[in-house]
Amino acid sequence: MNTPPHHDAFVLLCDRQDWTTWIFQIQGRAAAYNIWDNIKLDCPVPFLEKPTRPILPSLSRYYRGTSIQEPSNPSELSPQDLEAYKEEMERHRALTEEYKLDYSEYKTQQKSICHLTELIQSTVLPHLQRTSCFPGRSLQEWIFNLKISVGVDDLLERERARDRYRDALKPMRNYNTWETWLAEYDQASSRAATQGVADALQIQVLMRDFINAVSKLEPIWAATFQNSGRLDPLMTRKEMIRLFRSHMNLCHPPMTGEHRAGAFATPDDASFLADVEAAAQRSKRDAPSAMDSAPSAKRAKRKPAPPSNKRSSKNETENTKRKCPVCGCHHGVEDCWYIHDEKAPTWWRPTEAMHSLVAYRKQNDPELQNALRGPSDLFAPIVKREMTRD
Repeated sequence: MNTPPHHDAFVLLCDRQDWTTWIFQIQGRAAAYNIWDNIKLDCPVPFLEKPTRPILPSLSRYYRGTSIQEPSNPSELSPQDLEAYKEEMERHRALTEEYKLDYSEYKTQQKSICHLTELIQSTVLPHLQRTSCFPGRSLQEWIFNLKISVGVDDLLERERARDRYRDALKPMRNYNTWETWLAEYDQASSRAATQGVADALQIQVLMRDFINAVSKLEPIWAATFQNSGRLDPLMTRKEMIRLFRSHMNLCHPPMTGEHRAGAFATPDDASFLADVEAAAQRSKRDAPSAMDSAPSAKRAKRKPAPPSNKRSSKNETENTKRKCPVCGCHHGVEDCWYIHDEKAPTWWRPTEAMHSLVAYRKQNDPELQNALRGPSDLFAPIVKREMTRD
């Protein structure tokens, strides 16, 4: 997957592939500056206009004397004119306070516009600036021109997000890659919701698709979430992913290094690796050297290999492949410590989440109840019947 280039920890807009990440970066910064509603492409809100300073009242407007000389002091006014002048001055003080507040908001918005302008100029390639970011034009025009220049089509982007979301819904095939699968699903569903894909916006449809994708490997979690979590009116996509990640970390904890292959290998993979290692040892042991390449009459005969107990190895493989219907681990239900706590060692402590889940399923899951009653009829001894002729 191509990683968008970065410039001073910011996403750099180079082509169409960087548009979604870049515009999300600009939107986040503009929202922090409280000016995103003023620069968004659909129905923008106008910026604040620069407020006008109120004019100080003049004494000449309130002087109605007979002398020609204008008064220079309010004491020269008549009592009626002085009262009107005082009222006008009180109004001027109120307008001045309002002007100070309006100008402070206007100045803050202008600073935010300058900061966002610098961010756009520092994260756009020079040739895009020359063709899209013209001086004297608004930020809204800049963003619109950049979108056209890199070739972004909303309908095409929505279709691509929908295709990626559908690809991410392919059923999970093994436990080795559940983290990668879940991360891709999270990114694809988030982008689909951002682009307005209907399947990703309707929570019931989204949960149904997710259950179908994980039910092959995790039928117990899928059935439990189908009966409880999906009916929660407050359930969201993020919460659903969090619940599934917690379940997988509990039942199939991720490991790194050499332990990952051994911990998550299936029985078939384990036997295959064992056969490969044994073949390598045999080839190393039986490889002829330069001295032993000639035939020798005194070469001792190899002893026949002892007979292997194929039935026991087959039974061990079958037991390994069995999956406990209670906790989902690879052992039989008769060895599950959540059911037979008397078999558990002293150091073992059951988790509260799994203990509650087992208690709930013992009362409401018919399949688990049948498994706890006893072995199936398939394991009953077969009685041979004698053939008689009429």
